[in-house]
Formats: sequence, C-alpha cells, structure tokens
Amino acid sequence: MDLKPLIYELRPGEPVEGQPSLFMKISTGSQANVKPELLLDAYYSSFGQERPPFAFMLQREEVYTDLAPEPEREAGCHKFISLEELGQDIE
Repeated sequence: MDLKPLIYELRPGEPVEGQPSLFMKISTGSQANVKPELLLDAYYSSFGQERPPFAFMLQREEVYTDLAPEPEREAGCHKFISLEELGQDIE
C-alpha cells in the first residue's frame, strides 16, 4: 500500500510535557483510511525495526472534510475545512 498520497501533512509538533510530538494530517475516510499506527509501523520498518508497543500516545485534534472538486483532489490539491466550521449552530 502506498501511504504517501494519504498523508497530507507530517511535521514535528509542540512538545508535550517535555516529550517530542508529531503532527499528522492523514486520510481517515471510509475508502482511504490510514491509522496513525500504520504510518508509524511503516516508519520503523524503513529502518528495519519494529515499533515499540505502547511507545506512543495518540490524540485526535480535529476532523476535516475536503471541499476540493474531485479532479483537484486527484491532482493532490485539497481544500480542508473542519467539520466544526462546516456545521451550523442550532438555537
């Protein structure tokens, strides 16, 4: 499985309690789904190692939808918007 097209952003995050962190924006849709653990397993595998069990803590920060038209998405151009921004307040 080629994970690269399903990774939209990957960068060092702000340290958490003095520990390094990693920010990932990855596809978690019903058709193209990448679990963070799968990405970490692939990273460790590239060095010929196994990911240590319980070495990472995961926290979902936000859920997005992609409003870019299909041809743009296929070309790698995305227009992400958080589901919170997409919704409406109900009074």
